[in-house]
Amino acid sequence: MLTALDQGSFSSEFEPLLSRISFCSDEVDQAIRLAEANLNNFERQFQSKERDAAERHRLGTILHRKEQARVEADRITQMQLERRLKLCRIRQIDRKSLGIQQASKLEQLCDHNHKIAY
Repeated sequence: MLTALDQGSFSSEFEPLLSRISFCSDEVDQAIRLAEANLNNFERQFQSKERDAAERHRLGTILHRKEQARVEADRITQMQLERRLKLCRIRQIDRKSLGIQQASKLEQLCDHNHKIAY
Protein backbone atom coordinates (compact mmCIF):
# COMPACT_ATOMS: atom_id res chain seq x y z
CA MET A 1 0.00 0.00 0.00
CA LEU A 2 2.75 2.35 0.77
CA THR A 3 4.31 1.77 -2.62
CA ALA A 4 1.09 2.61 -4.43
CA LEU A 5 0.88 5.88 -2.54
CA ASP A 6 4.49 6.62 -3.23
CA GLN A 7 3.97 5.83 -6.87
CA GLY A 8 0.96 8.14 -7.07
CA SER A 9 2.78 11.02 -5.47
CA PHE A 10 5.81 10.31 -7.69
CA SER A 11 3.61 10.53 -10.81
CA SER A 12 1.92 13.66 -9.57
CA GLU A 13 5.28 15.30 -8.82
CA PHE A 14 6.74 14.51 -12.23
CA GLU A 15 3.60 15.06 -14.27
CA PRO A 16 4.29 18.80 -14.77
CA LEU A 17 7.89 17.99 -15.73
CA LEU A 18 6.78 15.36 -18.23
CA SER A 19 4.29 17.83 -19.71
CA ARG A 20 7.00 20.46 -19.95
CA ILE A 21 9.40 17.97 -21.61
CA SER A 22 6.70 16.96 -24.08
CA PHE A 23 5.96 20.63 -24.85
CA CYS A 24 9.68 21.40 -25.32
CA SER A 25 10.03 18.33 -27.53
CA ASP A 26 7.19 19.61 -29.72
CA GLU A 27 8.85 23.04 -29.86
CA VAL A 28 12.17 21.46 -30.86
CA ASP A 29 10.47 19.39 -33.57
CA GLN A 30 8.75 22.53 -34.85
CA ALA A 31 12.05 24.48 -34.79
CA ILE A 32 13.75 21.65 -36.74
CA ARG A 33 10.97 21.66 -39.36
CA LEU A 34 11.24 25.45 -39.66
CA ALA A 35 15.05 25.25 -40.01
CA GLU A 36 14.68 22.56 -42.70
CA ALA A 37 12.12 24.69 -44.55
CA ASN A 38 14.42 27.73 -44.34
CA LEU A 39 17.36 25.66 -45.58
CA ASN A 40 15.33 24.27 -48.49
CA ASN A 41 14.18 27.79 -49.38
CA PHE A 42 17.75 29.10 -49.19
CA GLU A 43 19.01 26.22 -51.39
CA ARG A 44 16.29 26.90 -53.99
CA GLN A 45 17.18 30.59 -54.07
CA PHE A 46 20.90 29.79 -54.27
CA GLN A 47 20.37 27.32 -57.12
CA SER A 48 18.22 29.87 -58.94
CA LYS A 49 20.96 32.48 -58.58
CA GLU A 50 23.55 29.97 -59.79
CA ARG A 51 21.42 29.17 -62.86
CA ASP A 52 20.96 32.89 -63.56
CA ALA A 53 24.69 33.52 -63.24
CA ALA A 54 25.49 30.58 -65.52
CA GLU A 55 22.96 31.84 -68.06
CA ARG A 56 24.42 35.36 -67.97
CA HIS A 57 27.91 33.92 -68.41
CA ARG A 58 26.76 31.76 -71.32
CA LEU A 59 25.01 34.71 -72.98
CA GLY A 60 28.05 36.89 -72.37
CA THR A 61 30.26 34.29 -74.02
CA ILE A 62 27.89 34.00 -76.98
CA LEU A 63 27.69 37.78 -77.38
CA HIS A 64 31.48 38.06 -77.11
CA ARG A 65 31.95 35.42 -79.80
CA LYS A 66 29.34 37.11 -81.98
CA GLU A 67 31.13 40.45 -81.58
CA GLN A 68 34.47 38.83 -82.43
CA ALA A 69 32.94 37.28 -85.56
CA ARG A 70 31.48 40.65 -86.57
CA VAL A 71 34.84 42.38 -86.07
CA GLU A 72 36.58 39.67 -88.11
CA ALA A 73 33.97 39.95 -90.88
CA ASP A 74 34.42 43.74 -90.91
CA ARG A 75 38.20 43.30 -91.11
CA ILE A 76 37.89 40.87 -94.03
CA THR A 77 35.45 43.18 -95.81
CA GLN A 78 37.84 46.10 -95.33
CA MET A 79 40.74 44.04 -96.69
CA GLN A 80 38.66 43.06 -99.73
CA LEU A 81 37.73 46.69 -100.37
CA GLU A 82 41.36 47.76 -100.08
CA ARG A 83 42.39 44.98 -102.46
CA ARG A 84 39.75 46.00 -105.01
CA LEU A 85 40.79 49.65 -104.72
CA LYS A 86 44.42 48.68 -105.24
CA LEU A 87 43.50 46.60 -108.31
CA CYS A 88 41.48 49.53 -109.72
CA ARG A 89 44.45 51.85 -109.22
CA ILE A 90 46.77 49.36 -110.89
CA ARG A 91 44.37 49.05 -113.81
CA GLN A 92 44.15 52.83 -114.12
CA ILE A 93 47.93 53.09 -114.11
CA ASP A 94 48.12 50.29 -116.68
CA ARG A 95 45.53 52.06 -118.86
CA LYS A 96 47.41 55.35 -118.61
CA SER A 97 50.64 53.57 -119.37
CA LEU A 98 48.99 51.74 -122.26
CA GLY A 99 47.55 55.04 -123.49
CA ILE A 100 50.98 56.66 -123.36
CA GLN A 101 52.50 53.70 -125.17
CA GLN A 102 49.77 53.79 -127.80
CA ALA A 103 50.19 57.53 -128.25
CA SER A 104 53.95 57.07 -128.54
CA LYS A 105 53.50 54.31 -131.14
CA LEU A 106 51.01 56.44 -133.03
CA GLU A 107 53.46 59.33 -132.99
CA GLN A 108 56.22 57.07 -134.23
CA LEU A 109 54.00 55.82 -136.99
CA CYS A 110 53.07 59.36 -137.96
CA ASP A 111 56.72 60.38 -137.99
CA HIS A 112 57.64 57.26 -139.88
CA ASN A 113 54.92 57.80 -142.47
CA HIS A 114 55.88 61.43 -142.76
CA LYS A 115 59.55 60.60 -143.26
CA ILE A 116 58.81 57.90 -145.78
CA ALA A 117 56.58 60.17 -147.79
CA TYR A 118 59.38 62.68 -148.32
